[in-house]
Amino acid sequence: MLFVEITCLDGHITRWDSQPIIKRKPVGNLLLAASILFTGNTFASVSRLASCLNLQFISESNFYDTEQLFLFPTLNHAWKNEQQMVRQELVNKGAINLNGDGRCDSPGHSAKYGTYTLMDNDSGKVVAFSVMQVSEVTSSNAMEKEGFKRCIESLEDDRVQIDQIATDRYVSISSFMNKERPQINRQYDV
Repeated sequence: MLFVEITCLDGHITRWDSQPIIKRKPVGNLLLAASILFTGNTFASVSRLASCLNLQFISESNFYDTEQLFLFPTLNHAWKNEQQMVRQELVNKGAINLNGDGRCDSPGHSAKYGTYTLMDNDSGKVVAFSVMQVSEVTSSNAMEKEGFKRCIESLEDDRVQIDQIATDRYVSISSFMNKERPQINRQYDV
């Protein structure tokens, strides 16, 4: 950020800033970090571009500090508000039909992280989402079932009625559904 202090011949001092400041934080730096995060870019790639253009750029530590202090909490707050509204819509709607799928950070049996997502078939909205680390379960193969189970339980905790779920043919999910949730109609996606 660039700022210039100017003193006139009568002794009046004025200051010019290259970007607005809110609570001692340059707004341009915040907007730049937000645009990198929200567009799916990385700090490294945008920083290289700025370097090629010989353009002054925020530091890497400034970027990650901004993410931690402002952007992630804002995203989390927005996600929780949206999730609360969607869950209330589902409760009011009655029994719903869901589609579910899991994915891992790497193929095969060596994944470290996994996610599971449930989506309302009618609205297309994500209604439940779970992130797991392999250390939370017995193996990377167990992450999909655990994510599925967490999603189902979070919906049930909010009194959402589930009529039907379509998932892939994952054996441990089928076993869980047959033993723990036989009242829910189970379909397989193709």
